Amino acid sequence: MMTMWTGALFIGLAACFVSGQSLLTLMPKDERNTYKGCLGKSVVSCDRADLDIDILKTGDSIKLPDETTLTLNRRGENVAVFKNAEAEGIFTWNGEHVAGNVHVRGESWVLEGCGDQCFLWIKQTNAWLDEGSAPDSKLEVGFPSILRT
Repeated sequence: MMTMWTGALFIGLAACFVSGQSLLTLMPKDERNTYKGCLGKSVVSCDRADLDIDILKTGDSIKLPDETTLTLNRRGENVAVFKNAEAEGIFTWNGEHVAGNVHVRGESWVLEGCGDQCFLWIKQTNAWLDEGSAPDSKLEVGFPSILRT
C-alpha cells in the first residue's frame, strides 16, 4: 500500500515540476496598445506577460508560450542560453529587469520590460533587409574602402 502512495506522490510531484517550467504566462490582449514596445513597425503580435524569473536563474529547461521546450545550454551570472534542435533563447537580467531574444523555426520573439514586474512577449516580422541589400543603403558590400589596401 505504501508503494502505491509513494508512486502516486512521485507522479504528482513530477507533473507539478514539469508544468512549473513555463517561463511566461500571457495576459489578455486588451492592453496591447498601451505599451510603446507593441507599436513598432516590426511587431506582428504583442502580449503582456508574467515572467517566472526563477526559471531563468535556476531552471534546467523552459517552456515557451507556444509549448516549445528549450533546455539549458549555458548559464552565467546574469545570462542564460536555452536551446533545442530548432530553437534558441538568450536571456539577460540585472536584478528583476530582464530582456531576451528567442528564435524558433524561423520565427523571432523579444522579451522586453514595460515597467515594474511588467514584461512584453513580442513576435517580430522576419521580412528584414540586410544593410547591403536595403534600397537606400550607402554601405559597400564587403569591407569599407578605408580598410582596403
